[in-house]
Amino acid sequence: MTKIVNMAASNPENVYRSSRLEKKISVRKAAAAADMDQGVLSKIENGLRLPTEEQVQRLATVYAMDPAPWLAERAVSEIQKKYGDKDYFSDCVRMLQEGSGTYGKCE
Repeated sequence: MTKIVNMAASNPENVYRSSRLEKKISVRKAAAAADMDQGVLSKIENGLRLPTEEQVQRLATVYAMDPAPWLAERAVSEIQKKYGDKDYFSDCVRMLQEGSGTYGKCE
């Protein structure tokens, strides 16, 4: 299985595992508290599955963490997965950094 999560330069898939371990919670207990299958959480922790926004929210609640950085990293991973191999991807990143783009300004 190919790793699909590349959320940050510092081994991002372990952000979930390190948060769980910091709270001294087992995978089984964390998965139950987040209302997800233990196998799903294991795949998320190992970077084999991108968590849904709802799963990120639930894990952040279980670990008493701010979900905003995890949601932002999730969005970046999703964009990279969808567009990362396109020739125009670097232009997209540049435009995001500059705050340009037409469609986001439409009402």
